[in-house]
Amino acid sequence: MFNAMNMNFSKSLRHLLWFMVAGLSMASVVSCRDDASVSEAEIAALQQRLDSINVEYERLRAAGSEYAGALSSKDSMIQVQSDEIQSLIIQLRRARASASQGVDANAGALREKNAQIAQLRSQLDVQSKQLKKLEEAARHAGDGTSAEMQRQIDRCREQVSQQERLIADLNRQIAGLNGQIEAQTGTISSLSGEKAALALQVTSLERQVSELGERMASMAQDKADTRQLADCQQRVSQLQGEADQLHAQIGALQDQIRQSGDDSRQSAALGQQVALLNQQVVQLQAQLEQRDARINGLVAQQDAAGKSGQQAAAQIAALQQQVAQQQADIERLNAEVNAKEAELKQARSAASKSAQTATAATAGKKLGELQELCESYAREIEQLRAENARLHSENEQLRDEMAQVQRDAEKALTDNSKLEQKVALASILVADGLTATPAKSISGNTIKPTEKASQVVGVRIEGRLLDNNVVDPGTITIYARLATANNRIVANGTPEDFDMQGVSMQYTLSQDIEFTGAGRKVSMVWRKLPATEMPAGLYWLTLYANGHEIGKTSFLLK
Repeated sequence: MFNAMNMNFSKSLRHLLWFMVAGLSMASVVSCRDDASVSEAEIAALQQRLDSINVEYERLRAAGSEYAGALSSKDSMIQVQSDEIQSLIIQLRRARASASQGVDANAGALREKNAQIAQLRSQLDVQSKQLKKLEEAARHAGDGTSAEMQRQIDRCREQVSQQERLIADLNRQIAGLNGQIEAQTGTISSLSGEKAALALQVTSLERQVSELGERMASMAQDKADTRQLADCQQRVSQLQGEADQLHAQIGALQDQIRQSGDDSRQSAALGQQVALLNQQVVQLQAQLEQRDARINGLVAQQDAAGKSGQQAAAQIAALQQQVAQQQADIERLNAEVNAKEAELKQARSAASKSAQTATAATAGKKLGELQELCESYAREIEQLRAENARLHSENEQLRDEMAQVQRDAEKALTDNSKLEQKVALASILVADGLTATPAKSISGNTIKPTEKASQVVGVRIEGRLLDNNVVDPGTITIYARLATANNRIVANGTPEDFDMQGVSMQYTLSQDIEFTGAGRKVSMVWRKLPATEMPAGLYWLTLYANGHEIGKTSFLLK
């Protein structure tokens, strides 16, 4: 009998030691909450960075209002990304508050269980002392008192058995709480990952705003280059006017030669001047042809660059039109020179026959004036050659800018792809405060909860969908998947399937709801048929919507 009492007492002590180890494990799970938490200060810092970026962005828009049309796509993309980051910050703050409250509530429940265990441990200490006293008394007592001691020992055994059952029940409850704390700790850990991703988005937005400022500065430089090109074109027009004046003077001089009837030597000198002028015109034509070739190359590059070089294309088209006009003027000038050469031949023939006595001094003076005009015309041509060289340099710069615009367009396509991925992540619904309660009776939406597997007739599922303005409003089907710890799906009969991003998954029940973007409550009741088995153990309840998991919880049946 005393050996049996010692065995029961040792068994009670072993249960107590095991429970203390479980309590230490629970404390380690709760402590991890602080390691994975996202502080309010970090969220506030992200909000401050976003506000600073928005202020800088508005300043750039006000300073570059004249480029609003050219930068409309970039402007829209920055605005959409800013709104998305603001929405994610709000969701991060709400999720942090919800997860922290859940962990705090479970930690309070664990502290309450620890207090109960401490009370039971005190009772076990008292009972162990009583057992020792009974053992000591039994050694010294006679047969007359053994029956009374046996009854006392039986009562102590019954008390120890009751306390063992209480300890086992508390252990099961703590195991369930540990599972909930692990799930909530995982939620808090995911918040840290979302915070890091959000910080990367804010950094990307800062870089885009900076690139927008550089783009505006580049467009301002392009505008200045356009004004310089217009000045050069005006200068070419002036040179053409002076060339026309020179032709008029040549015609007047030839008229004087015909009138003066000078000798053949003066006619030959005049012919040399005309030939020199004709050579200079040919050089001017060659230079204009070179410019035309460069412009054609620039046009080919402009066609490859696409829409980003519309302004440069307009400038090139205008320059081509001017070059064509100059080419026509050169052809007209060549025709006039040929006509003047024919007239010069006639003048030479007439001069050899003429008997007029015009002085050579007058013709020499006119030829001197013509020489000065030709030299002036040559200087103007040199200036035009310098202007052409500058235009070539500007065209090279424009080609580089067009290549940069093409790179910016490719980068914008990449940014749009990343933005689409972020929008896809933001469109996932979140079920907050999700609970699954086993019921022993169901009346409408009212149930009586139970923890015994033999009494379960159904499960009530409740939660709340958080605000989400990215998801399209309309009818959404929510699928509930109830599974055992070994991932066996619990359902009445054969479970039906639904599509989960191309993979067929079984579910327990489903419900259609109307979602407008604002948060709303979700409540579902599953009624178990008598033939459906739900043995004791841990059960996981997972909700799905739009091809994504939106919430998960668990409960324990005894």
